Amino acid sequence: MNKIKLARFLPERRIIITTDGECSRIVFDVAIKAGRYARCLSTDPGISCFCIDECLYGALSSRLESIGIGCKRKRGAFYGYKRRYGVLCGIIIFLVILALFSSILWSIEVEGNVNMTDEEVKAVLKECGVHEGMPLKSLDNDKVRIEAMSISKDIAWISVNLIGMRAKVVIAEAARMPYKDESYGYSHIIAANDGIITEMTVERGQPMVKVGETVRKGELLVSGIIEERDGDVSYVKASARVLARTEHEVEVYQPLKAEKITVKQGKMSKLTIGLYGKSIIFSLRYGLDGQDCDIIHKRGSVSLFKGFSLPVLYDAEYISESSVSSVSLSEADALRAAEKEAYKRLFSIGELQLISKRISAVSDASGVTVKLYAVCEENVSDEMPFTAEP
Repeated sequence: MNKIKLARFLPERRIIITTDGECSRIVFDVAIKAGRYARCLSTDPGISCFCIDECLYGALSSRLESIGIGCKRKRGAFYGYKRRYGVLCGIIIFLVILALFSSILWSIEVEGNVNMTDEEVKAVLKECGVHEGMPLKSLDNDKVRIEAMSISKDIAWISVNLIGMRAKVVIAEAARMPYKDESYGYSHIIAANDGIITEMTVERGQPMVKVGETVRKGELLVSGIIEERDGDVSYVKASARVLARTEHEVEVYQPLKAEKITVKQGKMSKLTIGLYGKSIIFSLRYGLDGQDCDIIHKRGSVSLFKGFSLPVLYDAEYISESSVSSVSLSEADALRAAEKEAYKRLFSIGELQLISKRISAVSDASGVTVKLYAVCEENVSDEMPFTAEP
């Protein structure tokens, strides 16, 4: 029994071939002469299946072609790409670029800002070293928080949270001091409403009334003209907080048939795509001015799967569509709506605290009339500028 010499026990690449008739004997002859590995996998009537290596396949093809027998090879799924090194280089370059760009900050989103704009917050962050294109590993949240709060007095707290290659900035703004108009030099404090003085705190100026006195609207409470003991007169910008017990009457009429306005999302008017701090705008308004209608915004980011978001942001603007419908209210519903509106108007008057109240309601066939009588404590201080005579 002849033995086939095994040049390599495990060849680098093996090929499965099927033969019939005389070709099966030729496979063994070529394998023995070439000293290569050939294993018969199965033998059906007239058909044999062999496992050979690449070198034996080349010798076998030459032998078969020399005697006029064609050798047809069934190629695998990746056969046509085995020698296309450009594809492999492209995959490697793509992976390198992906690894490079996944280590830098692509975009910054800001939440929690009311008075400060996004650009102002980003300007503060840039002074702290946080900007698009920076390495993610160099971002220190605690360090940024301390520096940002020291740079801007409008920031009470800030946190920079990384989500993939994006930074989500959450801030809490500091309470701003009320703006004081310093365009004029001197002023008095007068009563904004009628009432009985319950508390009085004067910072600058000469008090003209006392706690427990009744004052009328427009009456002088604190004078900006101070008379000294030696007879001299000085002028100041009076400042005081004067609380008084006041009375208010609010009347609201609520019809039983009212109009209900429903706002819904219409067609998209503009789409803004943000990538790495840059914006691409697709306008779909076709000449429609944004001032002619209300705009509904929908913002978000593009996610491939849960936990991983691409650094691509979008802002879709939709034209709002309003529809008006007639709504019939019961007498009880109309009464509740009128009371709610009455309290809303009362507390829109100013800084006040409700002490007592009384509500009366009168209804007819068309609607309900509500009167709210309220006793409140409020700050009745009102500033009145004046010019000192030379």
